[in-house]
Amino acid sequence: LILAAHHGPPEALLGIGLAPGIAEELLCRGLVQRGLAPTLGAPTAVAVAALFFGALHFDLVHAGFAALLGLYLGTLCHVAGSVRPAIACHAANNVCAVLASAWLPQVAIPPELSIGLGGGLALAALAWVWRSAGATPPLHESRSAGTAAAAQLDPTDEGRIGRL
Repeated sequence: LILAAHHGPPEALLGIGLAPGIAEELLCRGLVQRGLAPTLGAPTAVAVAALFFGALHFDLVHAGFAALLGLYLGTLCHVAGSVRPAIACHAANNVCAVLASAWLPQVAIPPELSIGLGGGLALAALAWVWRSAGATPPLHESRSAGTAAAAQLDPTDEGRIGRL
């Protein structure tokens, strides 16, 4: 409501849009996920960091969606070998939410459209990062096939998660 009255002040963009995206990703992916990966393996570290990320959002509705977003961001971070793409995607998500609440407060976006657009953009970002990392997504191959992409998801990531 306050944002709508001020049409998205720069403080809101920084305080609600950018800062949480940076801080939460450095904590959840950079510290928690990267710290757990050597002992638990990358898949478990991604899952634990995602649950922690969800718990940071407190209420059940936001926590559930945040945990799903955390799985995506953790996978993105692992595949990229860096926390930077996760920070960029998280901050972009938050900035879009701030701008939409400020400039379009009365517009009701259908959930199907929101999920479709958000999911499509998320998959496109993940595919781009995966290709940039030098591997192709294993769409029809199993981990036991020994492909480069499957090897990239091996639990022994040698500290790649969270590299800045």
